[in-house]
Amino acid sequence: MSLKCAAISSGKSARALAVDLRRHRLPGNNHTIYLSPGKLDLASLVWGLAGVNLLFWGNLASWTYERYSIQVTEDQTKVRYEKAPQQTRAIYSALLAGIGLCITTAFMAVSRR
Repeated sequence: MSLKCAAISSGKSARALAVDLRRHRLPGNNHTIYLSPGKLDLASLVWGLAGVNLLFWGNLASWTYERYSIQVTEDQTKVRYEKAPQQTRAIYSALLAGIGLCITTAFMAVSRR
């Protein structure tokens, strides 16, 4: 049974119950009781932000592959745009996706420290 469940059934707070358990020495090995603050830890928040970051860079890479255009000038009065060659779009898209993957990996690596 967890401390929170025991605290609810005994009518005491989890911290008060942990203090009582610390004072009472159990026979045999010394037992250590760790209390968590019960808040959202920073690692969970960073992992969520890493997911949002990956979605952002993925959408940017997708948009680049589908719609990247270059300027084609016929004369000085008209400016025309047309889709860039597929190879150029694929290279730019892969570059953006790679940047996003590197940033997301860095987010996850730092949060696990």
